[in-house]
Amino acid sequence: MTRHGSENDVENLRSTLEYLNLKVEVKENLTQSQFLMAILEFVETLENNDADIGVVCIMSHGEEDSIETADNLSVKIEADILSRFGNSYCPSMIGKPKLFLFQACRGDEEDPGMSVKMGSRSAMTDSVKKVPTTLNDSIIAFSTIPHYVAYRKSEGSPFIKIVCEVFRSYAHELEILTLYKEVQSEMEKVEANGNNVTPEVSLRGFKKDLYFKPRCADDISTKEVNNEECSEPDAGYAKKKTSKKCCHLL
Repeated sequence: MTRHGSENDVENLRSTLEYLNLKVEVKENLTQSQFLMAILEFVETLENNDADIGVVCIMSHGEEDSIETADNLSVKIEADILSRFGNSYCPSMIGKPKLFLFQACRGDEEDPGMSVKMGSRSAMTDSVKKVPTTLNDSIIAFSTIPHYVAYRKSEGSPFIKIVCEVFRSYAHELEILTLYKEVQSEMEKVEANGNNVTPEVSLRGFKKDLYFKPRCADDISTKEVNNEECSEPDAGYAKKKTSKKCCHLL
């Protein structure tokens, strides 16, 4: 299926992840069986190599709990993707960060936003350890919240563009959760077809600070995306794998 603008998202992600000193592999327009096999192959790659981080980026049509494949079938986000990286399937990655990024719709609702008056408000030893068998040490980022659409323009999607810009600008000094907070702040400025967009970032057993070790110079520019004439994404799949010693986990 044609994904107008997705080539810019893929290239932005590729160059950004390479800037972060990650080894990148891209797979596009996979059928359901190819998609499922690609996930299993990547898990095997992590198991057989001394990787210190694993990153999976997926871009496609989607529903709240599934991703559409190129043959108009679907895979379940939880059962077919996330659970495959659980500790029982991928024991060599226990205690190591596993990052997931989804650019896909999670429903068909849109958020027109609302006007509010803003005011100020005060805020308030070595041992054997048992670990879960399920997915752990993970950060899962979605381009939108459940039940809502995600947007993409011919130049690419606002979410992917902002993620790439923030990580390239600040990954040399900020830990990953602070980076995602900056992404959230920048996404608040986005209006797609007059609607607001709220990304979602969730943690599963992720307790440490993760710092990347990017290249010394960022000499690749991301593609420009404006806030007008956005549409939801079509289909596609980009899978990222890692090189060693690309990050600090504190």
